[in-house]
Amino acid sequence: NAAYLASKKGLDIVAAISTALSNATFDKQATQQVLIQSDDSSVLSKYKDIPSYKRVFLVEDKIGDAPKQTVDEIKKYAEIVNLPKSSIVKVSGSLLTGMTKVVKELKDANLTVFVHTLRNEFISLAFDYWSDPNVEIATYIH
Repeated sequence: NAAYLASKKGLDIVAAISTALSNATFDKQATQQVLIQSDDSSVLSKYKDIPSYKRVFLVEDKIGDAPKQTVDEIKKYAEIVNLPKSSIVKVSGSLLTGMTKVVKELKDANLTVFVHTLRNEFISLAFDYWSDPNVEIATYIH
């Protein structure tokens, strides 16, 4: 909540993180990548000029589609999109009913897609995964 902290508490969390990463020379790394994740495009835009940082746009709400106009807007400030698993697979009554188009639409625009939140508790898995989190992960990889 960088905007809230800046406006209500007077804390510039973006500057603090940038300074800490720079002091640790992560901004000059050629072999290691730093992933900066936020659901705020203005936060991600502040890291645009540092090529060793990969900007990850966090989507917390369930979506099922990514229109071209939206994807083009995301590409202005992020290289990676992190989606909830409910945005990728359709589940009804603990059974898989299909896949959405959102991953294909994002990948077609040359964006990397991450998925969250994966849990290994069998009660959080659809029946189609046979209570095996590895089967669920294989589904997302496929």
